[in-house]
Amino acid sequence: MGLLESMTEGIVSQLERISERLDRLEEKPEYNTDIKMLTVEEVAEATSLSVPNLYGLIREGKIPCVEVGRRKLIPRRQLIKWIGDNMKNSPVGPGEFK
Repeated sequence: MGLLESMTEGIVSQLERISERLDRLEEKPEYNTDIKMLTVEEVAEATSLSVPNLYGLIREGKIPCVEVGRRKLIPRRQLIKWIGDNMKNSPVGPGEFK
């Protein structure tokens, strides 16, 4: 193995460790600053799910939401986690979808 390959492997290894550390930090509430909320309509447009289908998933407690009056807002980070956790036959594991 040449010097370049060795250096490349070292850099990749360091980046993987940094990524793992960042993932662990993001799981801690004090470091989670992503508070972007999406409306049901925005989620429907982004995911190609119908609005009635999304309301059904919210009613069943499958998609987390925050109720503000009659409005239902879906935290972006929780939506991404839900999508990752529910992916089938994908090389991306739960919670890895970003």
